[in-house]
Amino acid sequence: MTDPDAEFRWLDDVWAGEIYCASFVRDLTPREALTRFGTDASTIEEVTYGKVCERAVAGREASPRALPGYIGAVEVGGWTLIVEPLGWGAAGPDARARISRGTEIVVITRHDYSRQEFIHEIDGETITYFDLIAPELRWGSDPNRWVDAMREVGLDPDHDDSTGPHPEFAFANVFALASKVTGVRFSADMLARSFLGAETNEK
Repeated sequence: MTDPDAEFRWLDDVWAGEIYCASFVRDLTPREALTRFGTDASTIEEVTYGKVCERAVAGREASPRALPGYIGAVEVGGWTLIVEPLGWGAAGPDARARISRGTEIVVITRHDYSRQEFIHEIDGETITYFDLIAPELRWGSDPNRWVDAMREVGLDPDHDDSTGPHPEFAFANVFALASKVTGVRFSADMLARSFLGAETNEK
């Protein structure tokens, strides 16, 4: 078994907060990914990761619906990482289908008041979906595709409620799974790169 906690300890500095979404899209540039997401193309600009977070916080404070209205994207090893501080837009079925058209997307969502999700979708088809608090309850066209990888990173795909409570999970485990699905080794260095940021059409 790999040691996700050691490999992804840096996430503690960026995954803080109650709501966050990270998505990995294959073979799309950051600009293409932002466009498919549904951002306002006229607002696309080069920014730092820190500025993406600042704009998302400011957008949520100004939004009547408490939506951040700002996201960022950066290229990582043939994939584009989309970050949504305080958001969860890419987890929606319409957005996933739109972004994954002709390619694939892996979505990790943290939402302390709703679902914590792992989603793998190819060309608009959900391959594997599960809530992180119950990884044994999976659905999709191939819900067992990643069970071996889940075991390797410390997620239990075979939990039986009769044997006891669900084990605690860490987002490090989930990012380790995403790394196995995408073949990309994620590191804190990616957040030091220049991002493209844009305002979303939901505010």
